[in-house]
Amino acid sequence: MRFGRWHHLLLALVLLGSLALSAAHAGPLAVITNFREGFLPSTVTILDTSTDQPVATIPVGVNPAGVAITPDGKTAVVACAESQDLWFIDLTTRPPRLAGSLPVGGGLEGPFFPVGVSISPDGEYAAVTVGINTTAAPRAAPGNQYVRVVSIRERRIVQSIRMPQDQFPITAEATAISSRGSIVILGPSTNLIYALAFSEGQIALPEGTNDQLGAFQGAGGTHVVITPDGGTALVPLARRKLQVFNIDGAGRLSPTIQLDSGGDGAQSVALTTDGRRAFVRNFFAPGNNVSIFDMGPGGAVRDTGLRLK
Repeated sequence: MRFGRWHHLLLALVLLGSLALSAAHAGPLAVITNFREGFLPSTVTILDTSTDQPVATIPVGVNPAGVAITPDGKTAVVACAESQDLWFIDLTTRPPRLAGSLPVGGGLEGPFFPVGVSISPDGEYAAVTVGINTTAAPRAAPGNQYVRVVSIRERRIVQSIRMPQDQFPITAEATAISSRGSIVILGPSTNLIYALAFSEGQIALPEGTNDQLGAFQGAGGTHVVITPDGGTALVPLARRKLQVFNIDGAGRLSPTIQLDSGGDGAQSVALTTDGRRAFVRNFFAPGNNVSIFDMGPGGAVRDTGLRLK
């Protein structure tokens, strides 16, 4: 299981983090992953979204993939697939600076490649999807995929959980955490989306996978975001589709509407910190663009018709 260039370019548009207006930065910051050929250490670029200008370029590990920012806008967490580690960036300094790293790739059947990363609403924990390198561990089935929960403050792994394997080998890829007490995991290789119970840094995985908080089949994707109120999840479905899910008070998923993504090859999605706008990265030519959607109350999603090239 190797992660190539296309996989990381689709995550070029990542979550926006909000910082209070200060002398350090004029507006919210965006973190963009940069891929380097030859599986060499790479960088992330920090942009001030009020000026669209870079404020820092920070060296990280090999093949940076997923990025998430704590709700207070102070820390960015970058998952680097090929170096099998997480990198923590302090966004409060001028310029932003590297604040440490944590290996997350070993200790099970490993080595593993961290890909997706999300942060709990309280900013205390990061959930990281890690996939086995089946070349290095040939006896490991491709579905033997894990989610690891990391304490951001303590820089340590607090839980490792294997995804359900009784019906289908679930590939744990993208991840997002709802304030309604669930963690959403995408398994694009089997077109399954799971919402698992999440509370106080622990994922509760029931024994019977048929009784999960909400397993939805038929919507494979490689990225997921959840609105700040925890009630709506957005999943781009490659080609030209954006799937919208409702998350109820118990954390259960249910599909609502499916929209045209506004371009070709919908691969990733980002939300503004107030949850009022969504930006969908359409990766393939000729419609490779970023399309902008308005987010309304009750999970309403509307295409604005605006496109960024």
